Amino acid sequence: MSATTKDYGHSCSNKKKMGQPLVEAAAIPKASYNTYTDIAASKIPTTCSNEDISATQLQPLDFHVEIGEGTSTAAVWSRQGIEAVTFVMNRVESLHLHDNFSITTVIPEHILFPTWDTEATVMWRGLKWCRVERCPKLDTVFIIPEVVSYLRELETFQAADLLTAHIIWRRQRPPIRRKPYIPEMDDIDLGASFGKLRSIHLHYCPRLVYVLPLQWFKIARQPYFPNLEAIHISCCGDLSQIFPMERRFESREGMEEFPSLKYLNLYELPKLQQICTSRILAPKLEAITLRGCWSLRRLLATNRDGGRPPVMVDCEKDWWEKLEWDGMDAGHHPSLFAPRHSMYYRKSRLLRGSVLR
Repeated sequence: MSATTKDYGHSCSNKKKMGQPLVEAAAIPKASYNTYTDIAASKIPTTCSNEDISATQLQPLDFHVEIGEGTSTAAVWSRQGIEAVTFVMNRVESLHLHDNFSITTVIPEHILFPTWDTEATVMWRGLKWCRVERCPKLDTVFIIPEVVSYLRELETFQAADLLTAHIIWRRQRPPIRRKPYIPEMDDIDLGASFGKLRSIHLHYCPRLVYVLPLQWFKIARQPYFPNLEAIHISCCGDLSQIFPMERRFESREGMEEFPSLKYLNLYELPKLQQICTSRILAPKLEAITLRGCWSLRRLLATNRDGGRPPVMVDCEKDWWEKLEWDGMDAGHHPSLFAPRHSMYYRKSRLLRGSVLR
């Protein structure tokens, strides 16, 4: 079963975006891989024509699972079936969920927390890339059990055209009836969660309110997302924060570090007020592209040690002039950035003025 790209006709996807994309257009080339027949489909599309989600080229890995139309783990209820799904999902390396009109979450609670006593649960120990698209009933992509580390190997996450998704990752406490989970030593290190994540790409998830709460894997003196290089989010109308965090989890300095972040691309996020509750320092930041983020008033902090050039910021001039700053000592000063206002912006301003006259 091969996936097909569909246009839902939303206005955001039909706009031509300005600025350079972070990476090349999405494509999932054909490749040989092992298939778990109860879940996976037999083919993968050779191209994806959705121009509104910039994404790395995704090559199916040795252990690949594809969940397409008419397939759902929600139909698995037997003990043998649940144990098989748990076994597979803890070993899968690449996951493509697409064009499914019934699924509400990838792994439902009755599989994560079965009625019998068991210490096994889905933690996605081997998952390296995940793409989820065109699943109109999907509410929560991943339900994550508390206490343990998860998605330690994940490098790339992409989601597109999820019309009702409110949450990407939701933590869930196991029910009282379940035997307490005794984690392996490798699973205790919560700081390992998302430790290898390199890129996040979200497009047209209009109900999404946040991406990932940081307090879930707070480890003292350890940076969040040590390998995260690129964040690309577009056309998520309800998104108000990307990385929310409760005040009690903030560092004493009141600033968290994203040591590898280079590219930030935000497009048509009218309700976005904060990238994070806490201030963020991104010392390797190179380029920012923003359009239609009129509620956002603060950029990330940075430093230009070693003679690095100012961070390139491609944005609307009106938006830039209303930004708030903390000062040079905080690495948050206009001189650390090089704003650029596109020709498209200048032409549109001139056109509006001409019409008024």
